[in-house]
Amino acid sequence: WVLDDDWQLRLLEFDLEPFGGYETDRSIAFAHTYYLRGDLENAAVFAENARTELAEQLEEFPDDPDANPLMGVALAYLGQRDAAIEFGRKGVELYETRPGVPYPYSQLQLVRIHTILGQAEPALDNLEPLLEVPFYITPGWLRIDPMFDPLREHPRFHALVE
Repeated sequence: WVLDDDWQLRLLEFDLEPFGGYETDRSIAFAHTYYLRGDLENAAVFAENARTELAEQLEEFPDDPDANPLMGVALAYLGQRDAAIEFGRKGVELYETRPGVPYPYSQLQLVRIHTILGQAEPALDNLEPLLEVPFYITPGWLRIDPMFDPLREHPRFHALVE
């Protein structure tokens, strides 16, 4: 997501191929990019596309540890606070019950959900532990990823990037 304006515009021209042919992945990426660009109307359009696709996936596989937090992200873009958080937490719980799976992707999505919803404290509560496990989130990453822009002025965020 650390794309300059030109690259963001190029991303928004992509068809399904760069997303492995997955409409859900494309819709989430587009929703996030439009959100970062301040285009909340288009972000909602693509979030709704993702929500529809994910609802079908979750109907067949309700305990999918990747689809649950992504559903939470889509719902957060749509302003559905309680449901978004519920799906995000379920994704984290599903990963926590899998021995030997130290993959914090779901927790990062829960951070994203809280950030989108304007909930800095819960976002930071879930972000802090991600810096203590092997993952691509580092203080340097926090400094450049625009996903964290809403948290930049928070003292706890300042402490994390130091």
